[in-house]
Amino acid sequence: MWYRRAVFYAMLGAVIVLPAWLLVSRGIIFTDTGWDFLGYLVLAPLLAVALGIVAAVVWARKSVRATRAVSPLDAALLTAWYLSIALYGASGDEGVATAVAVVGVLLAVASFWAAVWQLVRETRSRLRNIVTTFEQQAMPRDGQGPGQNAGSGPVIRIEPPTDRRP
Repeated sequence: MWYRRAVFYAMLGAVIVLPAWLLVSRGIIFTDTGWDFLGYLVLAPLLAVALGIVAAVVWARKSVRATRAVSPLDAALLTAWYLSIALYGASGDEGVATAVAVVGVLLAVASFWAAVWQLVRETRSRLRNIVTTFEQQAMPRDGQGPGQNAGSGPVIRIEPPTDRRP
């Protein structure tokens, strides 16, 4: 549980730290030409947006906000994705960097769709519970009487005004 909470808080920092790491390490240290730096200058904000979107979809789930911890699937995927970004920035060999970049893109796509799938599943479950509760209280089935709370409140009756003109 402590690790899942750590990943929850790391999601926010990763949006800033990982693109900056990528820009500094690959764009300045391991670059051969200025065009490489320009490419990373465009790539870093795109990575920040992708990290932010995934973090927002994960954070949108009520269970994540309530527990301040991501799910085990989120923790595994996000950790692997963050490590691939860090490894890509630290890799000086172009062959290794290319392989790590492909794995990183696949992990990004998997993280996004896993977060969307979990959000849809959780929201569907919550809505189903609300509808079931409403049906049980408001519309009894099989000829049963009204729900236990039906008709137990005060009754307010409003009489229409009468027109008394002389």
